[in-house]
Amino acid sequence: MANGDNLFDLIELARREMPDIPPEVWQRFAVLASLNFGASKIYIPSQKKRHHLNNIEALAQEKETESAEAIARLLGISVRHARRLKRLR
Repeated sequence: MANGDNLFDLIELARREMPDIPPEVWQRFAVLASLNFGASKIYIPSQKKRHHLNNIEALAQEKETESAEAIARLLGISVRHARRLKRLR
């Protein structure tokens, strides 16, 4: 099982999630990354805030949930954080 410590683990995960991309493209990506970033660690941010903002937008469109309390409950975040995120929208 891939643990994400290796570029090839990440590429394998992406291949499974995006089967419409040809294998040659993944191979080119692996070569390009190896040539430019070989033997180095690359930081991949989690983008939790972006994920929450996308969820809030989806909730607003689907259920028309606008209250910070409802958003906080659905996303498992504090009401205060839900209000901050709503202001960013």
